[in-house]
Amino acid sequence: MAIAKDDTSFYSFEAIRSNELHITSSRFDEPRCLKLVRKSALVLAIHGCRNEHDRDETVYFGGLYRERIKRFKAELKKQGFAVADHPKLKGDHVLNICNRGTNGKGIQLELPMRLRVRLTRSKALMDKFVLAARQTIEAG
Repeated sequence: MAIAKDDTSFYSFEAIRSNELHITSSRFDEPRCLKLVRKSALVLAIHGCRNEHDRDETVYFGGLYRERIKRFKAELKKQGFAVADHPKLKGDHVLNICNRGTNGKGIQLELPMRLRVRLTRSKALMDKFVLAARQTIEAG
């Protein structure tokens, strides 16, 4: 919601219990979400991921929008974030929700729990993350 602000579309799909929900991104087909995504030039999907190392604070990337991913990584690095391509969750399937916008390519972020907790507890850190995302979105 912080990234979307009042001028960008936003859709959220959240679990009630964290141990009960996992839907593969290429199988996500909720009609309201699909309707919104199909009208969008840029789709940014943000997921939580589990990591073997509970100290991991890396922003992991996937998706087919390589040019924007490169820019987003650069913006996050400027703000002090560690970034990497996710070794497994690549977001490269054409039916992945992030790649179902008008141009057929999008950005998928995987955020480890430790980073998510830090983002929710630190307004300054969240502001840096949002700034990097907004600069990427607004780059057009």
